Amino acid sequence: MIIIGKIYYIIRMKEKYISIFGSSKFDKDHPEYKIAYDLSYKLVKSGYSIMNGGGAGIMKASRDGAADAGGIATGVIIDNYKSSLYTKTSSI
Repeated sequence: MIIIGKIYYIIRMKEKYISIFGSSKFDKDHPEYKIAYDLSYKLVKSGYSIMNGGGAGIMKASRDGAADAGGIATGVIIDNYKSSLYTKTSSI
């Protein structure tokens, strides 16, 4: 239940979140990786924050796009009764 409380707190801090989930199997050379990166970059520039599954592939692309745009990407990871929450922000 602690993780749900953290997610609720983060969502309340920002008005607009977009969830992006997708395959973890796509690498940087895959066309959909670039689409996810560009989409999250543009969404952050439009005032949204990104929430995703915290994995590789599409989720990493959305996380990197958000961070490169100066925004926030929050990943929610659930792994066999273990859960964690991370937030990656721009390094500026």
